[in-house]
Amino acid sequence: MQVNFVHILAPGHIAGLEKVVLSGLSALKEKGEAPKCVIIQDQRCPQFGEKFVDELQGLSIETSILKCYRRIDLRMFLSLRRLYQRRKWDIVHAHGYKAVIACYLAFLGTSVRIIATNHGDTGVSLNVRFFEWIQRKLFSSLDRVIAVSEKQKLEMHSTLPPSNISVIENMLTINIPAGFANHTEPGALKLVAVGRLSVEKGLDDLISAISTLKKGAVELTIVGQGDLRVPLERLALKKGVSKYIKFVGFQKDIRPYIKESHALVAPSHREGLPLNLIEAACYGKPIIASQVGMNQSFVKENGNGILVPKKNPDALASAISQMSLNRTTFASSASTMAPSFIRRFSKEKWASRTMDIYREILNA
Repeated sequence: MQVNFVHILAPGHIAGLEKVVLSGLSALKEKGEAPKCVIIQDQRCPQFGEKFVDELQGLSIETSILKCYRRIDLRMFLSLRRLYQRRKWDIVHAHGYKAVIACYLAFLGTSVRIIATNHGDTGVSLNVRFFEWIQRKLFSSLDRVIAVSEKQKLEMHSTLPPSNISVIENMLTINIPAGFANHTEPGALKLVAVGRLSVEKGLDDLISAISTLKKGAVELTIVGQGDLRVPLERLALKKGVSKYIKFVGFQKDIRPYIKESHALVAPSHREGLPLNLIEAACYGKPIIASQVGMNQSFVKENGNGILVPKKNPDALASAISQMSLNRTTFASSASTMAPSFIRRFSKEKWASRTMDIYREILNA
């Protein structure tokens, strides 16, 4: 059964959500499907849409671009509806609150089935929190909501019936080289943190934790971009550790940074199923992570990593010290566990599960 489906999103920096969509479309095409994508291009920051379109063109994905001039743009909704009338999709799969709201309003009264993936809330501003709240309210009006973990599905049961929620775990979005090896040499413990520089990522806790350790005992590379870069740089300077913390900004390919590190650290205050932990676990890197979201599914305590309470710099500093003292043991365990993570988060598994859900909805 051939399914006519399209993925819709308003891309920002090519980060977690964007990587999942790009890798997912690629996997669906490799599976023999005909994936399509609609980009909602915010004209207040058009470079994000342009970069994403470049990536899609590299994958030879059929792409349509709808220009949006404000957070909620009625003209764009009308354009999306006209596009549907020409293309007659069976399934539209929305990612992010802009796409969910657009699909709900544009497709009222049509027969198209609407699916949305719950990529989690960012809460980066009052405006964003408001629209993310609207998205959560709209989930009950959609044909299916995709949770990225069983834990997230359980959290959604208070507002949605279980039959309206399916689980598709995020996939590994990078290729893991064969024969990689962990670093265990003595000296400064090299940590890497990957993600958006925003409050919920807890990077201020990490900088505070490092400041309590012996100077030079830890070297941290922070990969990512966001509004908190300057405040975090100032905090590192104030705490006297700016010499040991490197901000490298957004990087399309994070593999060199993971490869050169001893461990990945993720001190987030909240998470769903974070891509940075998937990538580190599949790479066979030890992990230090806060006890939130699905982080515990990646970390075997005193095995491949250490879990710490969120918003607790003292516990984080203790975990870093423990990792430094026992880096060889943690590295060995992480390398042993890597193949099972690679199987669990394969792109092929994600694509098969996605198509199964599409056909299930259409056959209902």
